[in-house]
Amino acid sequence: LALRSLYSEGLLKHCRVWCTGSEARYLLESGERLPGRKGEGLTIFARPWSFREYMDFFYPDETRSLRSFHYKHVTQEWLGAQQVSWRKMWDEYCVTGGFPRAIGEYRREGTVTDMTYKIYVDWILGSWSKLRTPERSLCALAKRLRETLNSRVSYESLKKGTDIQSSNTIRSLMEIQEDRFSVRSMTRFDPHKAKFLPSKLKKIYPLDPFIARVWAAIGDNIRRRYHVSVPAFPLDECAFQTQTLRRAEELPTSYLYSETTKSEIDFFFDGLGFELKSNGKATPKQRELLKCCEQGFVLTKDKIPLMAYLVGEGRS
Repeated sequence: LALRSLYSEGLLKHCRVWCTGSEARYLLESGERLPGRKGEGLTIFARPWSFREYMDFFYPDETRSLRSFHYKHVTQEWLGAQQVSWRKMWDEYCVTGGFPRAIGEYRREGTVTDMTYKIYVDWILGSWSKLRTPERSLCALAKRLRETLNSRVSYESLKKGTDIQSSNTIRSLMEIQEDRFSVRSMTRFDPHKAKFLPSKLKKIYPLDPFIARVWAAIGDNIRRRYHVSVPAFPLDECAFQTQTLRRAEELPTSYLYSETTKSEIDFFFDGLGFELKSNGKATPKQRELLKCCEQGFVLTKDKIPLMAYLVGEGRS
């Protein structure tokens, strides 16, 4: 209310304002957001650092020869011939995500502090505060999100293992988190019908790998020593989808699923398909599905970081 008053009086016209030190749930309960105060021209979204930004900042010598490459201009053959080994850097990124505070702490001290984790735990739980759902139920839903991270899920399937009675409540809770940018929901694209299709089954990813770890901390009801207490779980897909975020004009991202062949591809955007294979190989049906794209890629564990770098938006 105070900020809205100052804005209306014109006192913030040439100011940049940060609100710090307040718990998210109190901010949400105290009043509405500033309505009708959109800036002029292009709307710019803040988003976590991409893996490209991370690499260019901390490992500039490693990336210098690749900065002019665009992901649409590479091929599977070119990718397979590259000798770069960035798994160590990718694993670092999967711990800290693209949040500068978490990155700074981890690089200085080898850990992300409890205080930083708590900021984001409060952000997620605070977003739910108006629904008055018991915290034990929210924790159970957060745990289900981690357990189903790389799978197609429905609101009904997310309800399993919780004491939430209605899938409509699950829908409301997840839509709140999507509106607050803590998760992203990917719908299905059927290449044989050449269109996005409504589906009860979605893929729901946290915003970036660090936020996925925060969700896991909530799901396991961790209260301290978050950095070492959060259980290990696969984050390659979550981290890869983070690379499709843009400051403006975000890439519409989906997964491919063919009713004809009953096969699935992890990511589809900008006409390209990407199947991530940390272990194992793409099936014949998946390879056939990739042929429906302008270009298709099967990304093995050692090639995921390189393609993530090429997809990510750089500072330049």
